[in-house]
Amino acid sequence: MQNTKLIQLLKTFSAKEMKEFCEFVRSPFYNKNRALVNFTDHLKNAHPAFESKNVDKVKIFGTLFPGKKYKDSVMRLLSSDLLKHIKNYLTLLFLKKNPLAGKMHLIEELNSRRVNNIVRILLKEYSEELEKTPLFEMDYQAHRLHFLDQLYMHYDQEFKGNQHRVFEKYDIQQSINALNYSYVCRLLNYFLFLDSLKQYYGIDFDLSFFMRVFKALDPEIQASPSVRLSFLLMKLAQTGDPAYFHRAKEFVFDPVLLDAVRQRDRWNLFASLTNFCIKNITEGRHEYESEKFKLQKKQVELHLLFSAWALKTDAPLLFINAVNTACVLGELDWANKFISDNAKYLEADVRDSVVNQCEAYICLAEKKYSEALTRLNRIDFVSPRIKAIHKNLLSRIYYEKRESGALRFLLDSYKHFLANDSELPASYKALHIDFIRILRKLENARAAKTTAKAQALRNEILQNKKLLNYLWLIEKAKEIAG
Repeated sequence: MQNTKLIQLLKTFSAKEMKEFCEFVRSPFYNKNRALVNFTDHLKNAHPAFESKNVDKVKIFGTLFPGKKYKDSVMRLLSSDLLKHIKNYLTLLFLKKNPLAGKMHLIEELNSRRVNNIVRILLKEYSEELEKTPLFEMDYQAHRLHFLDQLYMHYDQEFKGNQHRVFEKYDIQQSINALNYSYVCRLLNYFLFLDSLKQYYGIDFDLSFFMRVFKALDPEIQASPSVRLSFLLMKLAQTGDPAYFHRAKEFVFDPVLLDAVRQRDRWNLFASLTNFCIKNITEGRHEYESEKFKLQKKQVELHLLFSAWALKTDAPLLFINAVNTACVLGELDWANKFISDNAKYLEADVRDSVVNQCEAYICLAEKKYSEALTRLNRIDFVSPRIKAIHKNLLSRIYYEKRESGALRFLLDSYKHFLANDSELPASYKALHIDFIRILRKLENARAAKTTAKAQALRNEILQNKKLLNYLWLIEKAKEIAG
C-alpha cells in the first residue's frame, strides 16, 4: 500500500491533521462503517513514515477482521472509501482556511433556496469582510466578481417582475470592472506559464490569441501593479527586449513594488527573469550569469525558490542550477551555505543525489577532482536532464584528471544517451552534443601537443559563445595553447 494514492495523501498530513481526520471519520454524519474507523486508526499509528511493515494490507486485514480469510476486494473498497473521506475532509479544511470562500459558497446555496432575508444579511457581512481582508488585487477582483454575481441573483429574485429595480440597486459597471481585472490577470498568468513551458521543455503552443487580447488592453487596466508586472513579463517573452527585463527587475529590488503583487506573481516574476537570463546565456551572452545569480540570491532570501508554486519535480533542477551558477562565478561560500540551508526542501528520495551533484560542482571549482568523482559515484539519476548534467560534469572531471580512456568511453556513452532519450528537447540535446564534439577536440589537441592545433581550437571556441560550459572550455583551450 506504500505507493498508493491513499498513503501519498496521508503523508502530507501533519500530526494535528491526522488526529482531526480520525475524528472526522468517526463522525456518524460522514461515516457509519466501523471497519473504516478502525482502518483509519491503524493508519494513524503508522503516520508519518508509513513503513512497509505497517501498511501491509494482508496484515491490516487480519487486524480488522480477525479469523477471516483475506479478501483483496474488501481492502480495495476500504481504501477507496477512505480516499473519498480524505477528499471531503480536505475540502472542509480549505473552507476553514478560506472563510471568504466558505461564506460565498453558503450565499450561493441560500440564493438557490431563495431565502432572501438571510442572503441580504450575509451579502452585507461578506462585502464588509472583503474590504477588511488584505488581499492582492487579482484575488480581490475574483472575490469581488463572485460577490457581484450573487448580489445580482439576489436582487433578481427579490424584485421579480420589477426588473428595473435590479439595475437601480446593482452597479453593473463594478461587475464589468471586476470581470476585466480578473480575466486579464488570469490570462497574463496563463500566458507566462505556457511561455515558460515552451522555453523550458520545447513544447510548441499557439499563443497568438493572447497577443490579440493584450494588444487591445485598456491603459487604465495596465496601471494596476499586478497587471503591469505581468504585462512587462509578457512583452519580455514576446520581444526578448532587455529593456523589459530591466523594468520588470525593478519589482525584484523595490520592496514597495514587490509587496504590491501576490506570492504567485512574485514566483512568476523570478521564473520569467531567470528564464530570460538562461536564454541569453545559451545564446552566448555570458554577462547574464551574474544577473541570474543576483536573481537567485534574492529569490532564496525571499524564500521563493521552493515556494508552493514551484513543482516538487522541478526542485532538484532549481537546486542544481543555483549551485552551478554560484560555482561559475566563484561564489563558493554562498553555494555551500545554500546547500546546508535549503537541502531540507528536497524530497527525501532525491536529496542525497542532488546534494552530491552540487557538492561535486564545488569540488570541481576547488580543483578537488578525486573528491568530485567520489560524490558523483553516489548519485541515482532523478530525471533525464539531471542525467545529462551528471554526464557533462563527469566528463569535465575526467578531462581535468587526464583520464583519457575513461573520458573517451564516457563521451561515447554520453552521446548514445542523448541520441536515445525521447524526453529531452532537441535544442537541449544539441547543446550537449556540441559540447561533446569540442571536448573531444580539446582532448586530442592536448594529446597531440601542437600549438597550432590548440590555437585553432581556441579560435573556434571564441567564435561560438553559445557552447555549453563556454567559460570552462575557453579556459582549457588557453591552457593548451599557452
